[in-house]
Amino acid sequence: MFRRISKILLKMTDKEGMSAEKLFNHEFMREHTSFISFEQMIKSSGITMKEIKSISNLESLGSDVFNDFIKNGTKFESWQEMLEKARETMLHKV
Repeated sequence: MFRRISKILLKMTDKEGMSAEKLFNHEFMREHTSFISFEQMIKSSGITMKEIKSISNLESLGSDVFNDFIKNGTKFESWQEMLEKARETMLHKV
């Protein structure tokens, strides 16, 4: 039941257009990555911040190259895993 509710809440969060910087705040980045900020991680990956405006844009970043980047610079195996953890963390703060 909790998983189902979480999925619904995650979809609602996405529709609200939460910014990547809020979702991947400094605390999350320090705890789960080798970067101090989401912006630093994105710059290191070669993707510009202009390309990332909302969660819906973030969903499309799951390419093999970006997944390899995530695997090497974070505690996650893929971009999708990192995104899901960030959403879960944000839901627990609400």
